[in-house]
Amino acid sequence: MGSHKIQLPILLFTWASLACLCFSLPCEYSILDHDLPNFPSEEVVVELFQQWMEKHKKVYKDAEEVVKRFENFRNSLKYIIEKNAERTSPNGYCLGLNSFSDMSNEEFRQVYLMSEMKQPFNQKGNTLISKNVQQNLQFL
Repeated sequence: MGSHKIQLPILLFTWASLACLCFSLPCEYSILDHDLPNFPSEEVVVELFQQWMEKHKKVYKDAEEVVKRFENFRNSLKYIIEKNAERTSPNGYCLGLNSFSDMSNEEFRQVYLMSEMKQPFNQKGNTLISKNVQQNLQFL
């Protein structure tokens, strides 16, 4: 009976610690302060871009590529700040910078998403079965 009195507080303490850890994790993954009230100055954006490049080990081939990626980064940052400002609860989700922050939406779609949807597997499978059945019926 005495061991149950000790186990319960330890269990509650462990659960509370894990809950606190889960709520604090997203801030650790982004170099961005999630409570920015408005868009930072150009100097701060450049500084954030440099920190972000170091964190994600980004290296670009030339100055033109840097300018393009910086512009995409700035647009991502603007979107993140606007969406985080719309949060109604401090425990709600918040956006942050990730390794894709230097890509435009179009680039991301082109690289990581399928360009066209294929026919669903079941329909495709049924079509193949139907063709096989038709071929077998021709031999009869």
